[in-house]
Amino acid sequence: TSSKQTAGHIKMHEHELKNNPMARGQVLLVANNGGAWISELAVPYVLFVADGYDVTIACPGGGQVPVNPASKQEAEVGSAVNEVQQFLHCDSATQMMKNAVPLESVKSMDAYSALLLAGGPRILSGGPGAIVDQPEHVAHAALKLLVQGAFQTGKVVAAIGDGCAVFTTMDTTARMILGKKMAAPPSLQARLRDLGAEIVPEDAVADGNLITGASPASAHRTATLVLQAMSRSPAAASQHPGTLTALEAGLVHTHQATAPPQGDKVAEPSYADLGPAVNPAPGAYGNNEAM
Repeated sequence: TSSKQTAGHIKMHEHELKNNPMARGQVLLVANNGGAWISELAVPYVLFVADGYDVTIACPGGGQVPVNPASKQEAEVGSAVNEVQQFLHCDSATQMMKNAVPLESVKSMDAYSALLLAGGPRILSGGPGAIVDQPEHVAHAALKLLVQGAFQTGKVVAAIGDGCAVFTTMDTTARMILGKKMAAPPSLQARLRDLGAEIVPEDAVADGNLITGASPASAHRTATLVLQAMSRSPAAASQHPGTLTALEAGLVHTHQATAPPQGDKVAEPSYADLGPAVNPAPGAYGNNEAM
């Protein structure tokens, strides 16, 4: 994919996406611009594209999506190393991480089959990108409308880790989780229970079109559940099934590669092109996973 083509893709919104004949459907992947957790973006992106879906990465304010340095550690990447490497070597993904779509510019979910909210520790810390804690932020209003619109039209709504915080701070979206089974980080479980959710001891769970994962380690399972939900949801059904772009065909091929033999050292991927790193915030995922 050329840089010119990629730039054109990044700027596509509702009317262009509806008429895109190259994908089975569209997924809006919302990143935290206060410090994205790499596997929460890489794993869903690779799995969705491999299955023929077009993915748009958006974040508050748009532009470059910084990566939390803690998420780059080999222990944190873990079993997602293959997907992370594919993501880092995908020109389209790299360009979108440098030039994400402004979340505020996405006016509706009409063009999308699913909305996935990636977490990242700073989404709760009150720092840059913590839009769920800032009701006055224009991106907060945009995200609220997107989540509401997705639920009301039967689209798939998913969140990984601290992305589940969106359901704890927005009054109208909180009502959508009443009686729903959810997986969530320990730091959010009490609040979600208070709002009527049923917290289950699973990495990821689907309850209708609501899909939640408890931590970055759940990214693969969460993305798989999203794919299953999109395949059976009439509202998320594709208008253009079957055709893969060259990029997607390449990812399908590489995704099927076998994992390195046990004991072999896997070279750490390069994150240099994914924007500036940020310092981990208090209450980062490392602490949550240890509970």
